Amino acid sequence: MLRARQFDARGLLGDRLDRYVEIATERAPHNPFIFHNLACVQLRLGDRAAALAYVEGAITWGYPRLEQLREDPDLAQLRDTKRWREAWASFDEREAARIASTRERRESVTPASTLNGADGSRRRVVASLHGAGEVWPVG
Repeated sequence: MLRARQFDARGLLGDRLDRYVEIATERAPHNPFIFHNLACVQLRLGDRAAALAYVEGAITWGYPRLEQLREDPDLAQLRDTKRWREAWASFDEREAARIASTRERRESVTPASTLNGADGSRRRVVASLHGAGEVWPVG
């Protein structure tokens, strides 16, 4: 942290962060893994709009650590913005719809599979969820 403050006092940290943003967006414009970092960097540079754009990008492009992003203390000053709330509300709605759709598909699928027998025959079977390797012929 001391080194970062020294860089910042001389204006070097801002230059390095600008260069990081330039390289990262050039090499991986749709990589959700860097969006979290870029949001923090842009906020550090004082660009709240760009930071929010990267938060939205992380949400849109499937960043797998969204809860960590949502709770990141480095992004706390964005949480009171309308754009932050809208981005997360949109994500929450899509996630609820995805979960409901998955649940519906699961409920509509018969838990039977087709297995190929050693003799080349095909049999529909239901596999036991509780037993090890138990299968029962269907119909």
